[in-house]
Amino acid sequence: MTDSAAFPVDRVLDQLRERITTGNYAAGTRLPAEADLAAEFGVARNTVRAALTVLRAEGLIETRRPSGSFVAPVPTPYEYEISAGDDAFDDTAAADVTIAEIDPYIGMFLAAGPSGLVIQRRRILPADHSPSDPPHGLTTLHVPYRAAKDTNLVRPAAPDGESAELAAAGLVPDEWTVQESVRGATPKEAELIGCPLGVPVLEHLWFGRRDGEALFVRMTVLTRGNLVVYRL
Repeated sequence: MTDSAAFPVDRVLDQLRERITTGNYAAGTRLPAEADLAAEFGVARNTVRAALTVLRAEGLIETRRPSGSFVAPVPTPYEYEISAGDDAFDDTAAADVTIAEIDPYIGMFLAAGPSGLVIQRRRILPADHSPSDPPHGLTTLHVPYRAAKDTNLVRPAAPDGESAELAAAGLVPDEWTVQESVRGATPKEAELIGCPLGVPVLEHLWFGRRDGEALFVRMTVLTRGNLVVYRL
């Protein structure tokens, strides 16, 4: 909980978020009118409106004009299996490939060598149910250019899959590390996924390591509207 005495909007936000996440306000429930919430919490309507804006950005509520604000549906699970050396997603799909200087953030985990160049293979993860739905995420494989420049990883299509091409380049990890965090979408991610700038996204960083050193890094970003279920 935040310091609600100093920030009334945080008090309203905390309590509404708790009612939604605990099921007190079930999916599809219409929230009380702004005026009623303002009276209940003893705050101005602008304060309630600011809290609802945050909840909307988090994907917890949706607005249906002129009916009001409703609790958003429970997100559809996105399930996949994980096994040693496996990619979480179809790694044979064509990718947008660029060769560029390593991103400083990725560079915290991956050594690109003297050139500082990496191969970036980016794929947009389409919606599962309807082509009209926005993409549910983005996945990008980062590989040192010097290690994979002579493989199909530099081409959009990798017919045998990225895992096979990594193995062909000798990039076979003996361990995997996963790091997860929630952060705001970057401008580029917001553009590609079609979500508001700064909206919370779930970031997965997958490190393929050998002898303690990262051989490659995959960053996958999923929107708030997707619940990830791992099956080991």
